[in-house]
Amino acid sequence: MKLELDLGERISRLNSTEAVRLFKALMTAEAQASSSAAVFSATNKTTAADQGIDGRSEFPRGTPRPIPAGKTIWQVKSGKQKVTAAVAKKEVRKKGVLTALRNGWSYGFFCTQDHSDSTVASIRALLEAQVKAVAPKARVHLFLVPTIEALLYRNPTELYNIGVPIRAFTGDAPSLRAREDLDYVSDPPRDLQLAELGNLF
Repeated sequence: MKLELDLGERISRLNSTEAVRLFKALMTAEAQASSSAAVFSATNKTTAADQGIDGRSEFPRGTPRPIPAGKTIWQVKSGKQKVTAAVAKKEVRKKGVLTALRNGWSYGFFCTQDHSDSTVASIRALLEAQVKAVAPKARVHLFLVPTIEALLYRNPTELYNIGVPIRAFTGDAPSLRAREDLDYVSDPPRDLQLAELGNLF
């Protein structure tokens, strides 16, 4: 049986609980691989009384991109609801987010929805407008599907945990793309996004 691997589609289909768990797993893995100074905390509960904050990270300078150095609060979004100006305002104006931003934290947005380049620019503009209205010096970090894909390849255990069959990781193949039983269809726009990912941060 042929195996079709479309990470973007798999990521975009995650429900809210799965998205939060993936976020926690990836960031925990990055913290463990970074240094003893890296700190990350999050919840698996999508309905937790977190006042709008799904996670907090504190990574030291020199942490490999795209992970942001310094103190960052995170919000996780999944599903089909578009990120409109009203949605951006609602998320950023939650009590816990406002308090953190005013206390010097940066803002991270981990979103499993797949977006076009033009939509990404719009989302960044909407979130930055809301964040900087509260804290002008705060930085905004977007983790959208291309970034999440890159982190999954950097932490391949999580590929299996989002449904990529285990046989894609077995045998003597040097990489996923080299497996004879793995149909891989190149996606030039996404490949280019991944190759130039470092330039976005």
